[in-house]
Amino acid sequence: MPHDAEYRQGSHEIATAASDDVALLAERAAQYARKADYSNGAVAANEAVLDVEPDNVDALLRLLRSRLERSEYVAALAISDRLRALSLEDDDEAFAERWRSAAEAGRARVREGERREDRTSTRTRDVTCIG
Repeated sequence: MPHDAEYRQGSHEIATAASDDVALLAERAAQYARKADYSNGAVAANEAVLDVEPDNVDALLRLLRSRLERSEYVAALAISDRLRALSLEDDDEAFAERWRSAAEAGRARVREGERREDRTSTRTRDVTCIG
C-alpha cells in the first residue's frame, strides 16, 4: 500500500506541474496576442496549450486569429469548426463567427485568384500552340 500513496502523491505533483506548465504556455501565447504577433512562435505557443487542453477556448481563438492573419484560411476554418463544437460565451462566439467569415472570404479570394491564373495559363498555352 505505501506504493499506492506514493503513486497518488506523484500523480498529484505531475497534475500540478502540468497545470503550471499550461498556465505558463497560455501566458506566453497571450503575450504574442497582446503584441499582435502572429508569427510561428505565436502559433506554436497556442498549439502547445491545445496539446494539453484541446478545448481551451482562448488558445483556439488566438490560434484562429493567427491563422487568419497569416492567410492560412483552410487551417483557420478547421479551428473555427472546433470552436463551433464548443459551448462558447456570446463574446467568444461573436469573435469566432466574425473571424470565420473573414476566413471564408479569404479562401474565396484565393480560389478566385487560382481560377484566374488557370484561365490565363490556358490562354497562354493556346496562343503558344496556335502560333
